[in-house]
Amino acid sequence: MELLFPYGRRAKALNDSTDYLEIATRHRIPKVYAQRYLSTSYMENLGRFSRM
Repeated sequence: MELLFPYGRRAKALNDSTDYLEIATRHRIPKVYAQRYLSTSYMENLGRFSRM
């Protein structure tokens, strides 16, 4: 997932919209991936990891 939709792009997409279906459609990924990989807990954990 990180190769197809990197953290930086995901963070920007969340700033633009929190509509998972719209994000999934725009980035051509399944909605379930958008919901899973854009969840608050997942993004917070990944954000902490990427700052290490």
